[in-house]
Amino acid sequence: MTTARIFIDTNALRANRKDNGCRPTITTDAEDGRHQTHAVSIHGPDGSEVARLVYEPDDPWSGTAEVWVEVLDGSTVKFR
Repeated sequence: MTTARIFIDTNALRANRKDNGCRPTITTDAEDGRHQTHAVSIHGPDGSEVARLVYEPDDPWSGTAEVWVEVLDGSTVKFR
């Protein structure tokens, strides 16, 4: 099994804030290559969606968060 990594492109995030751009700020690095996007769905072993990573600068969550993770019902969040 290969590990997929998801990260925020802070350079694109800053550039969007500076010029009101619409560059994708979420980058995934997986077996099939690197992809840039505005949102990522995360699926469990059974194929069902368990979480989303979302970038919405025009409609920030809670008034200030432009990027956030939504964990869907039935999924567990563990802190370490």
